[in-house]
Amino acid sequence: MTDALSKLSEEQREVVTLKLWGGLTFQEIATAMGISINTVSGRYRYALNALQKQLAPMKNELIPETHQAPLNILNFNSAQEA
Repeated sequence: MTDALSKLSEEQREVVTLKLWGGLTFQEIATAMGISINTVSGRYRYALNALQKQLAPMKNELIPETHQAPLNILNFNSAQEA
């Protein structure tokens, strides 16, 4: 996951980190970064799409099936269908 995160732009990585690990709302992130909430939303969406594409091929190798439910945020099923 760290390798996948490192491939994101700095701006996308910051938004994802603040959202997923910091627990901030989009509005809180927008305020903290001095950008619009629409920009935060877009960066988050593009970052999740990029992570989904990078991690989907490794999903079954890295994570036992019984622990994959929390990964629904990345919506791996749609990546495999695409």
